[in-house]
Amino acid sequence: MLIRIRNLLVAPEFEDEEKTRVSWLLTVVLLALLAASLLITLAAAVYYAVRADPESQFTLLSGAVMTLVFAGLLFLVRLGLVRLVSAVFLTLIWVLITVWIFTDSGISSDSSTLVYALIVVLAGLLLGGRSAIFFTVISSLATVGAYYAEASELLVVVDRSVSLADVLFVIVPLVLMGVLLRYAVRGMSEALERARRNEQAQAEANRELELLRASLEERVTGRTRELESRSRQWQAATEASQVVTSIQNVEQMLWQVAELVQERFDLYHVGLMLLDSTGEWAVYRAGSGHSGRALWEEGFRLKVGGSSMVGWCTANAQARIAQDIGTDPIHAHHELVSRTRSEAALPLIVRGQILGALSAQSDRTDAFETATVAVLQTMADQLAVALDNARLYEESQQALEATRRAYDQLSRQAWTELLSAQPNLGYSLVGQSVVPVEGAWQPEMLEAVRSGEPVVQTVRPSFAGGSGKVSGDDAAAGAALALPLRVRSDVIGVLSLHKDSDKEGWAAAEIELVQRLVEQVGTTLESARLFQETQRRAAREQAIRRVTERMRGAVDVEAILQNTVAELARALGVPRAYIRLGTESELLGSSAQGAESEPLPAGE
Repeated sequence: MLIRIRNLLVAPEFEDEEKTRVSWLLTVVLLALLAASLLITLAAAVYYAVRADPESQFTLLSGAVMTLVFAGLLFLVRLGLVRLVSAVFLTLIWVLITVWIFTDSGISSDSSTLVYALIVVLAGLLLGGRSAIFFTVISSLATVGAYYAEASELLVVVDRSVSLADVLFVIVPLVLMGVLLRYAVRGMSEALERARRNEQAQAEANRELELLRASLEERVTGRTRELESRSRQWQAATEASQVVTSIQNVEQMLWQVAELVQERFDLYHVGLMLLDSTGEWAVYRAGSGHSGRALWEEGFRLKVGGSSMVGWCTANAQARIAQDIGTDPIHAHHELVSRTRSEAALPLIVRGQILGALSAQSDRTDAFETATVAVLQTMADQLAVALDNARLYEESQQALEATRRAYDQLSRQAWTELLSAQPNLGYSLVGQSVVPVEGAWQPEMLEAVRSGEPVVQTVRPSFAGGSGKVSGDDAAAGAALALPLRVRSDVIGVLSLHKDSDKEGWAAAEIELVQRLVEQVGTTLESARLFQETQRRAAREQAIRRVTERMRGAVDVEAILQNTVAELARALGVPRAYIRLGTESELLGSSAQGAESEPLPAGE
């Protein structure tokens, strides 16, 4: 209730500032008059209740009427009829004052001058300078009329006579006030108009500044988002570089890179396709999400040079971007990626060779900006280098494996020749003496060679020839440990150790120690064989060099032939050697005789 009353007492506001100013001034005046009329009405009511005379009754009725009039004018002000209310209010007050002057006070009263002056001032403030002049004129005419009526004794409102000075005393101030108000109100109106225009201009400038600020903020925000997006994209490129350099498994690397690109670039689908061995097809090797797994299981592939983004990209070794696949004639539709609206196919190129393509797909049109494509191409280049490095690594591993197999074959062949030339090569410790091995292999030794694993057995003494004596190669009773002797992956022999029967068996730590020693023995034997082979090759090279020098030192044919056959036979260790000169016809003609006769040994 109080809020509603307060709202009624507050002057209304309008878009027009001048109208708002007039409504505020008019509301203040009307509220003051309304309050005064209410007080007069209440006082008259109280007085009439006490005295009940006709004069108090007239005052009560007049106060009530004026209260209603002022309240109605306030209501019209709130409706926005400010100028109409101002004109009605001023006219009503002027009429009441004029009637009062003609019926009661006359022009000689000081109050008449004051009230007319107040009306002129209010007219200037509420309706402008012209209204002030208008009320000045009609007030002056009313004053002259009252003077004429009083001078001619048509109206006698006071007990004293009125003079021309009284008229001038009223008219002159009114005229001066009206003129001054006319110019003052004009100046004020012009100032207000200038202020209004300045305010409008300021408001327009503020709006332009606000628009500029909003536009600048939007541009800054957009640029910030763009920079953040670029930062995330380059961070993704860095992460992809870490992935391709840290993961050795190519398949795992491809799947992880596809998932990374799809997540960091907010894409619908990412697929990696590599050329097959024929170079005619780009085969789906990895992708993102369930669709990527399904395409891989399907064995999806695209023809190089065919009607597809990847086909065109791999055939031309260039990136192809389709901001709207609906308008691009080169596109391969697949139901597993049916939501694709834009696509970028980026080639995987290393050292001028095309390896495949990265297919980035979005469910939005115009998804691939120039900067985004540049980052994706950088990641594609990194991936291509990683794939090439993986291929080179695989080839190097294959070459190493082939070299290892070849070396194993050569080593196996060399040991086979060595053991064939020296059968039963080995030694045993009997008592305090180391003697060559004789006789058959012990069972634990055969088992160790056959299984390739350490063998622990309990043995009994074997007797040679029923003589009751243990032979040098026979085992005494106790625990036997046999370990295969390896050179690389080939078993070339066995090491056997025996404990007496009164000793504990072979512990795990002892077996491990002996096994490590056996490994070292194998390595040492291979090194010794290589050293011997190197020595033999050096001896052969030295013999060749010596034979060559001897041949070069000879001065005639016979000496050269003699030195050649003698030195070669000596260097190679053969009992016989032959060298003979002759023409083809002589050799063919004497072939029959050569078959009957026995060639002479060297030196004969």
